[in-house]
Amino acid sequence: MPRLDDTDDSEDDRDRKWLDRLLAPDGNSRRGICLASTAALDALLTELLETEARKRREARRKFIERQWNSLTFADKITAAQSLGLINELETNKCNTFRLVRNRFAHDAAVTFYDPYVIKKVSILRDRRLHGSSADAFFMFYSSICDLILTLKNGLRE
Repeated sequence: MPRLDDTDDSEDDRDRKWLDRLLAPDGNSRRGICLASTAALDALLTELLETEARKRREARRKFIERQWNSLTFADKITAAQSLGLINELETNKCNTFRLVRNRFAHDAAVTFYDPYVIKKVSILRDRRLHGSSADAFFMFYSSICDLILTLKNGLRE
């Protein structure tokens, strides 16, 4: 993932600034934020898989016939879970983000008020992030940012 030039900041601060700049709600449509954030998550899964493949011969063998970038988002989620890079909850979140992204990518009329989107995003409710109530966009946005930062931290370990 791109890095900011702020050398005085910790890696966590730089990641947060990068994510804030990428997904700034003020400058982007909600559709754009949905598409950009899932693209960032997709790229991060690729990075996790490539890193793991360098560490583990099994991972290299398992996916040697395909380049990581040629895998679909769903394939990357499945591969990351099968290699233990993401847990079941993270897998469910990734699949929710993927389904919502697909809806926005293939239906020009869909919004975060669409019943399908609301139903899918309600799975993401987390009192730690959302309090007792939140709209679908806020749940999507805060949940995907939280997951991206969590997985980025996993890359450093």
